[in-house]
Amino acid sequence: MNALGRHIIVELYDCKPSLLDDVTYVQNAMQNAAQQAGATIINLTFHHFSPYGVSGVVVIQESHLAIHTWPEWGFASIDLFTCGESTDPWKCYRVLKDAFLASHGSTIEMRRGQLELLKKNDYKPSSLLQNRNSITQKTNEKPIFRAENQHQEINTISKEIWFTERDENLALSLKHKGDLLFKKQSSFQKVEVFDTFAFGKALVLDGLVVATEKDEAAYHEMLVHPAFTFYTNSHSKPKKILIIGGGDGGTAREVLRYDCVEKVIMIEQDKIVTEAAKAHFEGLASALENPKLELVFSEANHFFDTYSDKHSKFDIIIVDAADTTHEPILDKIFFQKIYNLLADNGILATQCDAPRWHQEHFVSIINSLKETFLFAQNNKTVLPYLSSVASLPTGMWGFACASKNQENLINNQEKHTENSIILNEEDLSYYNEEIQKAAFCLPNFIKKILK
Repeated sequence: MNALGRHIIVELYDCKPSLLDDVTYVQNAMQNAAQQAGATIINLTFHHFSPYGVSGVVVIQESHLAIHTWPEWGFASIDLFTCGESTDPWKCYRVLKDAFLASHGSTIEMRRGQLELLKKNDYKPSSLLQNRNSITQKTNEKPIFRAENQHQEINTISKEIWFTERDENLALSLKHKGDLLFKKQSSFQKVEVFDTFAFGKALVLDGLVVATEKDEAAYHEMLVHPAFTFYTNSHSKPKKILIIGGGDGGTAREVLRYDCVEKVIMIEQDKIVTEAAKAHFEGLASALENPKLELVFSEANHFFDTYSDKHSKFDIIIVDAADTTHEPILDKIFFQKIYNLLADNGILATQCDAPRWHQEHFVSIINSLKETFLFAQNNKTVLPYLSSVASLPTGMWGFACASKNQENLINNQEKHTENSIILNEEDLSYYNEEIQKAAFCLPNFIKKILK
């Protein structure tokens, strides 16, 4: 070969979209292609993007293979770059064309570093070689250099596989262990479970992280316990609870910590979310088989319209709806239906999105609550509050409690009555008595946007 390397640019058309969107499958296909071509693999790094698409690089001793996929177009763009005579990049092309079930492909081969245009010099990295012994002695590690023998065996392959949640202006990347633990397309959304290094198992809906083992308690405990504290400080213990959403089971788990609760109805529209939770989130799903829990798979508005026991209203209603499209479905019409099902002294608790990132949505939810619950300067029936949830956008998440009677909320944050239920804080990861007081202290930027 009269060049230093061979570079084949590949375009694959009419590929199967689901294969192009499966980061583990893409990684395995690229790894297999490199091995079939006789390459020695050093490192693999792959990212899955939200809502779809995969990018990855296979670093080989002979150079590299790189790919980016567009599942929505059934298209993959691939670079195959090899040095020396020992590796055949055309074998990579044939393996990948078959792997992605492409109807056809387009290729261009270029010779990189044509020898007749180059002049070899007498460069010898003497200073680097001198440092080599010093570094080896200090660290007792084997230094990494390009092998003189292109067929040298490298026993360890370093793999990095990433999931990336991304929108137009923000991205969160989580390194995970490779194989998807769970992946199903329901009638509503794509449901996935990744095993990440930083956050443990992560539940992902349509490419958005909605819960992780590491920090889900900061969300679920703060969604539930402030409302229960308000209620038990004002009235007898709550007995009947309604949960909207919450198919992963975390909200039900927190509600059923209270022995006084006699009945919980949970409305979840997507059975697949619950299936994933039961299979892979034992801690989240621990209450889903509790006999006090009635799990109804239904759309929330359908439940509101068909609920027959109108005279038996709920003491506490909790909205744990994962709004994966960030559309303002939590509007005044929605909250009015909840208002009608709430007992006179009942309390609503709802998640309100990320106030720093989805500011308009956060404000819209709070304003809808204020309109529904007749909030006024001297009638504070809606109280926003915050929690820190690291895996959610910006790490700051908004919530709110609302009640028909302001006496249920004000003057009750610090006092405890004979009805108060003091949870064993050792059983909780985030919530405590001090958090109950502090969470309702809002930063100035939130006070301004809510005026």
